[in-house]
Amino acid sequence: MTLTRRGLLAGLLMGGLLTGCGFKLRGTGSDQAMFETVYLRFDDSVPQGLRRALRQIFQSTGVQEVDSTGLADLVVELGRFKRDINQTARSVTGQTTAELIRLSQRVESYRMRDEKLILELDSVLLRDRQIDPVQRLAADRELQTITEEMTHALARQIFDQINRSYRLAEL
Repeated sequence: MTLTRRGLLAGLLMGGLLTGCGFKLRGTGSDQAMFETVYLRFDDSVPQGLRRALRQIFQSTGVQEVDSTGLADLVVELGRFKRDINQTARSVTGQTTAELIRLSQRVESYRMRDEKLILELDSVLLRDRQIDPVQRLAADRELQTITEEMTHALARQIFDQINRSYRLAEL
């Protein structure tokens, strides 16, 4: 019985310490949107996967996408999208053995009630990966999977940034 109490006490103590230092798990943004309707505008460079992921997040949080800015609480403009892959390590034969993947998405958001710009930034996501030069085909498939995962994470990050900026603008 004392082991259980000690475990519980240790768990509560660790939780209190982590909370006290401001620790927050990634992806713990609010799942409740601060607005009800949104109008989305996309630059041609924005990938279909990012458009789809962002629309799914808005829908799952109860936000309705509308066809006109006049019907929207919020207008979200996704400008230039960019994906960069930089070599960060090479083998003795000169083949790439590590890369840094960077996704960048320009985001502007306007509260339509007063046409106020509430968010203007480049949302950025980084990820590194190790590559085995012998297994190049597998590395290419892995890059596709990583890019898809990063696209979904970027969409979630964009939603969280929009939601926080809307909340701050309401204060």
